Amino acid sequence: MGASLSGGYPSNDYELAIVLSKRLEAELAKLGAEGKGLHERVTAAGDRIPRDVQRRLRAVATVRNKLIHEQAYNRIDNRAAFIENYEAAMRALQADPQQSCSIS
Repeated sequence: MGASLSGGYPSNDYELAIVLSKRLEAELAKLGAEGKGLHERVTAAGDRIPRDVQRRLRAVATVRNKLIHEQAYNRIDNRAAFIENYEAAMRALQADPQQSCSIS
């Protein structure tokens, strides 16, 4: 699809939202969280994921859903915040299982 930025992220907001959401869904699946999408998987994971991580995951899911379902929403308003939410959540989900899953 779109070209990548220097950080390795797609330049197209739709592609960015979909790719990063799918990556997070895959990490949640590794933790045994089932569901049709990111919101459902976060709910399924429940207390296994700290609230701050859940908030970041839901922020990514909400932006992705707005891009896909809201006709007037055509771009990510704050790409830097979106990417930071993704990166922080991914770090937490990939953390050593011996440690608590949390935002660093």
